[in-house]
Formats: sequence, C-alpha cells, structure tokens
Amino acid sequence: MSTSEQITVNSLQANSFGGLSEIERVTKRTRRHYVVRGKELPSVTTVLKVWPKPALYNWYAKRGREAMAEYLSDYLGEPISPGLLEDAVAAAKIAPRRDAQEAADLGTMAHQLISIELAGQEVTVPPELDSVMRSFHDWQRDEHLTLVDSETAVYADRYAGTIDALFKRDNGAFLLVDFKTSKKNILARVRCPGVRLRGCYLCQPRGLRTHRRSDHPARQGGARV
Repeated sequence: MSTSEQITVNSLQANSFGGLSEIERVTKRTRRHYVVRGKELPSVTTVLKVWPKPALYNWYAKRGREAMAEYLSDYLGEPISPGLLEDAVAAAKIAPRRDAQEAADLGTMAHQLISIELAGQEVTVPPELDSVMRSFHDWQRDEHLTLVDSETAVYADRYAGTIDALFKRDNGAFLLVDFKTSKKNILARVRCPGVRLRGCYLCQPRGLRTHRRSDHPARQGGARV
C-alpha cells in the first residue's frame, strides 16, 4: 500500500530558474520517491540505504557484546550450560534492535515536535524530550536564526528529498539544517544553498549570499545543540 501527498518545494528553489512550487511525494512501505514533471525520482534516504555504515555495524556488535555480558552477570560463579549460553546469545541479538528502535522512536518524536513548533503551533513536551527541546531553543537563540522554510522539498535531476529547515542569519547567510538526535541533544547538520546535502543541490538564485564553510568552520560537519 502506498500513500501520496503534495509537498511544498523550498522557497529558494521554487522561485528560481522556473522551479516548481509543489511536487508529489509517494511513500510505499519503507521506501519513498518523488514525482517531478512526471518523472519518478528516488528519495535521498532511499538511495543512501545501500551505502555502507561501518559505525553502525560496530555499534551493533558492541551493544550485542554488552547485552551478553549483562545477561551472564546474573550467573557469575555458576556453570555455563548450553541453555544459558543460548539465552545469552538471544539477548545479545535482541538488544541492538530494541535499542535502535527506541532511539528511532525518540528521534521521530523530537523531529515532529520541532516541525510543529516551527510551523507556529504550541507543543507539549514530554519529560523524555525536555533536554532535547531546550537544546534546540538555546541553539536557535544563540545562532540568531530566522526561519525561512521547514519541511519543504528539494529536487535535482536524479533524486529528491525533504529538508528539515532553512534558516537565515542576521548577516544574510542561509543555513540548510538536518536535525538528528543524540541521547540528550539535537545534532543540527548545517549546510548552505549551493552545497551538496545528502546528494541534493538546493538551487541558488543569482546574487544570493550564502554561508561559506570558512565563515563558521565549527559547523562543517554538524553542530551539537
């Protein structure tokens, strides 16, 4: 089963080079694509699913070892039977998937709260996300940012995607932001118009001033906020 919706294209791209104001976004199970002028374009997230993620593999292995040690710690000094070892292995298999899903659920909740707030609506923050939302508010205030767009589409020749937010600094520089959560904070991955973001380009109108990498070197790979 698939769902389809019209999603607004970011204002910079929509107003430049004959850009579209809306494109269609189609979600089918865990995959997503966009329809631009009748052409199906895969989402950047879908494309990147085939990209190797060694850090994630290492985390899975580490969490599995930790889960096995935690399980066996209750049986210190006792003989290790085949059944006990089998149960410990099962716990090691389950723990990484469980923890990853919990982290994904927390990230989804944080993303939804930020999106609703950026849309100008009031939100009720659950206790488990209090520190995350505080860090977001502190970051937005300290960086002197004005919202331009949130949850809007970008598209290129072969793929498309949805950006979390586009901000503008007091000095006129634009910041393209992708929010990611850690255990207690939000990680805002910051890029500027005209710079590749997960495979997509945000069209840059002629004469538009953008944030340069040299302006804020600490932001090149992302800023913990």
